[in-house]
Amino acid sequence: KKKKKKKKKKKKKKKKKKKKKAVLIDGLVT
Repeated sequence: KKKKKKKKKKKKKKKKKKKKKAVLIDGLVT
């Protein structure tokens, strides 16, 4: 259970980072 929770947290963090980068690129393009 502990290992599964850690894996899920890592995935969520990666998604957040990707979204931040996308927003930054969107702002630059605009």
